[in-house]
Formats: sequence, C-alpha cells, structure tokens
Amino acid sequence: MVKSAFHKEEAHYSFEAVIENYLKILGDQEKLPHLDAFLKEFSYPREDYFPHETSLRDAVFYFLENKVRQEKNIFFKDMKELFFEKIMGYFDVLQPYKKAYHVFYRENSWDPIFWIKLSSHLMLLLEEGLQSFEWELEPLQRMIIPKAVLPVFLSVLPIWFEDSHMDLGKTMSTLDGRLNHLSILFS
Repeated sequence: MVKSAFHKEEAHYSFEAVIENYLKILGDQEKLPHLDAFLKEFSYPREDYFPHETSLRDAVFYFLENKVRQEKNIFFKDMKELFFEKIMGYFDVLQPYKKAYHVFYRENSWDPIFWIKLSSHLMLLLEEGLQSFEWELEPLQRMIIPKAVLPVFLSVLPIWFEDSHMDLGKTMSTLDGRLNHLSILFS
C-alpha cells in the first residue's frame, strides 16, 4: 500500500476524487481502463497513488467500504432483518456506482485474488454489521454467521447488477429467500 493513496493531505488530488473519476470512466467505457492511461489522462502521479493495478483495486474496495460505513446503524429485531437491511443498504449506497461496480466485478472475475479481496471486503462489512446486533451471541455464532451469510451476499450481487427496477424488488425477494435458508443459524 502506498501511504499517500490513503492520506489525501500528502497528494495534490484527493483520494476520493481519483477513485470517483476512475469509477466514472469505468461505468462510461464499460471496461477497465489501463492504469497508466487513466493516471496520465488526469495527470495523477503514479507513484503517489497506485504503483500497480492491484493497489487500484484495493483502493476501490477501500472507497466502497467507506461509502457503506457512512450509513447509519439502526436497531434490528432479529438477525435476518439485520443482514437483509445491511446487504440492501450496501446496494442502496452503491447504486450511483452500480454500472462501474458491475464492470469492475465482471472484468476482474477471472482473478482469484479479486475473489479473495471481494470476499474480505464483504466479510468485513458483515462482521461490522453483526457487531451492531445487540443480542447475546456465543463466540462461535459470531464467527460462523458472517461466513454463512457471505455466500448469500455473493450470490445476490449478480442479481443486483441485473435488477433494473428502482425498487430492487427482484434483488430483495431473492435475498429474502436465501436468508430464509439460514434461519436455523439465526435462531
């Protein structure tokens, strides 16, 4: 990790602006721009931001995590509601970046490292969501439940990409059905 990529006061351009521009280009072109061409087009010094392609991918995940973390926590009556709301909240927050995120997902899906990073990114958000759950859970439950919900999250992601309705009805019904399969863990 290059320290200036995450400390905007050290760089001429803010980290958020660089990633916002990258996501805009990604959504407009519907393919991954070459890192050097992207940085050159905006006169971003490579050494200050991303020494290689994977550091840019890490930065996109970091940017998305921060966007999702800005969402307010509320009280949930049960764990199914918690994960349903957290996952749908993730989709709501990222709706402006949906096209770019879909391209990012599609263009990187061949890379096993991408799946490790995506899984880690989503797992972190699920674990943070579970920390906001106020009911008593056994340590083993706190460890197993996010790992059980992760495949549900990953399986609903492509459905969200294709769901063109404003109410995301198909995404919500699919997520609800798949979380129902985990109800034994939630009780």
